[in-house]
Amino acid sequence: MTDRKIFSSSEEILAELIRQAEESDEGSLDFSENPSETEDEILSNIDAEDIFDCDDEGDDQSDMEDKEYELGKDEETIWTNVPFRSKFARTSSSNIITHLPGPRGEAREIVDEDKLFSLYITDEMIENIVHFTNDEMERSRIKYTNTDLPFLRPTNVIETKALIGLLYMSGVLKNTGLNQNDMFSELYGPPIFRSTMPKKRFQFLLQNLRFDDKRTRNLRKADKFAPFRKIWDVFIANCLKYFSPSEYLTVDETLLSFRGRCPFKMFIPSKPDKYGLKIISICDARTFYFISGIPYVGREQNKKKGDLSFPTQYVLRLTESVAGSNRNVTCDNWFTSYELAEELSKKKLTLVGTLRKNKRETPPSMLLPARPGTSKFMYQDNKTLVSYNPKKNKKVLLLSSMHDQGIINTAAQKPEIVEFYNLTKGGVDVWTN
Repeated sequence: MTDRKIFSSSEEILAELIRQAEESDEGSLDFSENPSETEDEILSNIDAEDIFDCDDEGDDQSDMEDKEYELGKDEETIWTNVPFRSKFARTSSSNIITHLPGPRGEAREIVDEDKLFSLYITDEMIENIVHFTNDEMERSRIKYTNTDLPFLRPTNVIETKALIGLLYMSGVLKNTGLNQNDMFSELYGPPIFRSTMPKKRFQFLLQNLRFDDKRTRNLRKADKFAPFRKIWDVFIANCLKYFSPSEYLTVDETLLSFRGRCPFKMFIPSKPDKYGLKIISICDARTFYFISGIPYVGREQNKKKGDLSFPTQYVLRLTESVAGSNRNVTCDNWFTSYELAEELSKKKLTLVGTLRKNKRETPPSMLLPARPGTSKFMYQDNKTLVSYNPKKNKKVLLLSSMHDQGIINTAAQKPEIVEFYNLTKGGVDVWTN
């Protein structure tokens, strides 16, 4: 039998709490830096990576008649089998939302696509790109014997916008896999490319396109993202400025397809594009609006004992703009942890996500075999843990600080937490696609 502690009285639980208070902390949790990988979806939207084999030992304790208490595997975290809040209690303040999603500020009055684009990619940003690109063109021009060739001339704001438009249209037409000869081919290429600029000019612009002062990069060499950092930060600030997201947000990793040279280019075989730049993104789960993102530039090396885990740090940074708003964050098992739920609660935000079975706060009984289609719930004051059994000897764990009741949808025979997770987990994936 799996060794676990059960408490049947308030005196016993009080004694345990006193014991915990007298002991010193034994260090922070150890979180793997390896991100979760998306696999084929099975069992009605529950990801395969979230389903694991049950532990072999122990009996099914799903039908407990009396209130009991149980410790997590860390011998510290206390759970009970009875909700702390009555199902007849008033709605928790954490589940009361007083705002609706939609544009704000100047964006509310704009219907023209060109003007809307200029709110996010401003003329000032374009002017900076033009300035640094012309500097690079000047350095490249001396390599040519005849510096008066038409395609070597300096660029301007209008032409740079046209270049961005061609790159955007290449994505719209699904031409990102074509080489430049095919894009500008009179036989195969879309006419819009040849009508906008010659192929040599297009190539020269791309070769010299710059977003920062190349001469000062040594001063910023500690930041691998330095060549694009300023433009990125302004763009993110505009994303935050002009839209108010809904009450449901999604945090997930995004792989932006890219096969060029980059020191932090990722290879993720489970992704459709496999090669690219990874962005830890937060999106609106209802409208799929991109709210913010953090470029992943490699493994962090400066984590100290006692610091929050890197997944928790990512989520806290991404949710700074919505702190105190009672919104919910849905994420997968690379991000979800007891620690993250605690930290979000301090900022008046809730969490719903799948949980890896090796988390030390999980009660051992949540990993034991159970009948297919059944669920078991354990509770804390502001957290609900559910162990859902989609099929024989398989389980998925979910942690929620948004739900305070273990409600089952009788028609689907699924916990409400599972259905909510399936409904809101795809915010980033939809935006990416």
